[in-house]
Amino acid sequence: MVNKTSKEKNVNNQVSNNFLIVLILATIIFSTIGTWISLSKLSPLTGLVPAPGIGLVNVTVNASLAFSITPQSVNFTPAMNPGDIDGTTDLTPLPFNVTNDGTVVINVTVKEAASMFTGCSQNTSCLQYACGNTTINGNCSGNHCTTGKNVPCLPNLWNVSTTAQQAISFLDFASANDTVYVHINVTVPLNEPSGAKTATLTFQASQAS
Repeated sequence: MVNKTSKEKNVNNQVSNNFLIVLILATIIFSTIGTWISLSKLSPLTGLVPAPGIGLVNVTVNASLAFSITPQSVNFTPAMNPGDIDGTTDLTPLPFNVTNDGTVVINVTVKEAASMFTGCSQNTSCLQYACGNTTINGNCSGNHCTTGKNVPCLPNLWNVSTTAQQAISFLDFASANDTVYVHINVTVPLNEPSGAKTATLTFQASQAS
């Protein structure tokens, strides 16, 4: 009787242990499946990568005002006689070629230091100037070189004076429109003594406004 009862207890214990193992395994399986289902239904995580930033670089460029003149002298040869008139419109000799080498639009004035001829007073037709197109890139149109203030453009001629006068107006700095001619016209007075004559011209530029 004792042996039978003991066997029954062992069987019952084994059944209980097996059931417990099955229950634990089932719990693990269901837990794993449930976790997988939950994760699969979650929305993708956001906000982990920051949005692109914007950086600004600020630079201020100063204006550059510069110009050049070539040739630096206009030589009328051969020698002229009293009463002769000659100019640079035929490019013989070459006129002054004024080029804007800066980064702003400029106006250019011209004046002479003293009268070229003893037989002529200052501000007379003995020494005249005019703005004109270059043979490469022209800027002079009508009565303006290039636009804006009224300046002498060919065929108009103005007398050179000891007071600065506008010679070029609104000369651009862009490579295609940055150069003009300043033509010179000379009339020798009838009573002018012989000898070499020189006029010193001063060109001055300012930023156009």
